[in-house]
Amino acid sequence: MTACKNGFKCHCMSESHQRQLLLASENPQQFMDYFSDMAFLFTSSLGPSALNTIGNAASVKRKESSRSSAQSKEKKKKKSALDEIMEIEEEKKRTARTDHWLQPEIIVKIITKKLGEKYHKKKGVVKEVIDKYTAVVKMIDSGDKLKLDQTHLETVIPAPGKRILVLNGGYRGNEGILESINEKTFSATIVIETGPLKGRRVEGIQYEDISKLA
Repeated sequence: MTACKNGFKCHCMSESHQRQLLLASENPQQFMDYFSDMAFLFTSSLGPSALNTIGNAASVKRKESSRSSAQSKEKKKKKSALDEIMEIEEEKKRTARTDHWLQPEIIVKIITKKLGEKYHKKKGVVKEVIDKYTAVVKMIDSGDKLKLDQTHLETVIPAPGKRILVLNGGYRGNEGILESINEKTFSATIVIETGPLKGRRVEGIQYEDISKLA
């Protein structure tokens, strides 16, 4: 390495090198044309084989880029498949049902006759839910409080435009607005008003799965 440095230094200090610098300063365009011609001759002297080598290198680079693009697309496909699986799981959750539906602050109707005519077909508000299947219901007309099993109660469907609570299925716990009812199928169409699904329109919800909010 030291020898190379010394050789280069000697060349720079030589008379021939100094003369070339002086000529270049006097006519720089001539020297630029000269080196351009030399570059052309050098490229021509490489021949087809060397140029093919350069072309092959570019081709390899393009193939690597193409391979990288294909791998990226494959990752996207895998991600899409994962998203699809997650959507299926969410759908399973939406269709999951339980055998209990009582929730605080919904309006219910008493359907048992065991309490007499005073309470039969009368409406009340669920004030407390006990062990999932029993509710403390405050009657709307009298203010009386009754402890009732859910088998003695049914949901209340309000007029369109009123607020409801979803009691069963995947939308359980979401508040919504009743849009319309289908008396032939005993089902309703609602618009979710709370949570991440806010704004979603849901059709075909059974009467028993929603109830009017107090």
